[in-house]
Amino acid sequence: MSHINNQIRDRIADIIGALPFFSGRVYKMRSYALDDDKLPAAVIYTNNQSSSLATIGIKTAIGSLQVFVEIFIKGQSSTIINQIDDACVLIEDAIGSDFQLSGLVKSCILSQSDVDINVEGEKPVANARLSYAVQYVTLLADLETPR
Repeated sequence: MSHINNQIRDRIADIIGALPFFSGRVYKMRSYALDDDKLPAAVIYTNNQSSSLATIGIKTAIGSLQVFVEIFIKGQSSTIINQIDDACVLIEDAIGSDFQLSGLVKSCILSQSDVDINVEGEKPVANARLSYAVQYVTLLADLETPR
């Protein structure tokens, strides 16, 4: 098994990868540029993490993790905003339908979204960043097994 963070990223990637719109174009922690032929694409990564002691005696931790899903789409200036909105709805509905990530977490809830459109190139590129607040429980000495 792997760290709970990896399992969370993997499960979100599986959920998004099952959507035909993103088939084969879901990346975890991208470290290189996305070429036009890789768009539309979704990139999943984690950021802030915190935890606290849940109960005394059992040594259980309640963890909070911020997971970002970034969407990149290239299209026509007249339709790009609708395309990025449609892609966001696909992801929000898919994660919302499995907000416990198949029992891996207690909740995975959209906490913020931001959209940006860059019109400087030959075709505009839209980018949406969906921020999910994830709550999970593990043992202090076992960060691989969700409770």
